[in-house]
Amino acid sequence: MKRWFVLAMMVLACGTSLAAPPASAPPAAIPPIGPSQPVAPEVRDILQMLHDRKDTLKDFAGKIDYSVTDKTGDTTGKLGKVFFIMDPARGETFSAAFEKNTRDGAVVNDYRQDIIFDGVELTTKDYGMDGKGRLFTRSNMLPAGAKPGEAVSLNGRLPLPIGIPVDEVVRNFEASLVPSKEADRAVLRLVPRDKTKFDYSMLDVTVDKKQQLPIKLVTTSLDGSTVTTIKFEDLKINSGTVKLLDSSTPAKDGWKERS
Repeated sequence: MKRWFVLAMMVLACGTSLAAPPASAPPAAIPPIGPSQPVAPEVRDILQMLHDRKDTLKDFAGKIDYSVTDKTGDTTGKLGKVFFIMDPARGETFSAAFEKNTRDGAVVNDYRQDIIFDGVELTTKDYGMDGKGRLFTRSNMLPAGAKPGEAVSLNGRLPLPIGIPVDEVVRNFEASLVPSKEADRAVLRLVPRDKTKFDYSMLDVTVDKKQQLPIKLVTTSLDGSTVTTIKFEDLKINSGTVKLLDSSTPAKDGWKERS
C-alpha cells in the first residue's frame, strides 16, 4: 500500500480534528474496495500528478490555518506554522506549531499547541493558557503489521493524496473535479465508495498545479454536521532546512499524559 502525503495532515486525519486521538491500540488497516473504476481523463491527470510528486518532494514549511464549522455555523480554529519532511526511513513526517485560537476567522487569544508525527507516533503537546498545566497525548499510528513509513496510507488515519496510485484512489473513492475560479488550481473531490470504511463523507482537495501540492483540504463529517478545513499558505518547498518540533515530554518539565 503506497502512502498518502500528510500533514492532515493531518485531517489531516481521516475526518478528525488535529488533536491527537487518545492513546490506543494501533489502528487496523482497511482493505481496498473492489476493482479499479472508470475515471475522467482530467481527474486522472490530477491524481497522477499527485502520485508523481512523491519523487520530487523532500520538505516544505509554511503557515497553517485549521478550522471546524459546526451545524450552527460557528467556526473555531487555530493558526500556526507547519513543517513537513519526507524521511527516507520513516516516510512522511510533519509537525505543526499552533500559536493562536480563532473564532469566525478572528484571533481570540494566544494558545500554544504542538503536533508532531514522526512516522510512527502522533504526539500532541498542549502548553496550557499560562504555560503551565502541560498535557500531552501520544498514539501509535501504524496499522497492524505495518512498518515505519507506512502510517500515512489511503486506508489509515492520516489520509492525504500524494504518492498513491491512481487506480487505488478510484477503487476507494468516486473522484471528480469541482469547478475552480483559478486556472492554476484544481479542486479534487473524493467521496468514499464505502462510507463505513472512512470517518468522513467527502474530502475536497484544492491542488496548486504549479507547486503540485494540496493547499487546502476540506472534510465533511459522516452526518454532515461539521466541516473541517485546513489551509497551507506561503509554502517554502525543498529548502533542505526544515526540522520537526521536539516530541519529547519530560516529567521534569511538567508534562503529564492526558487521562
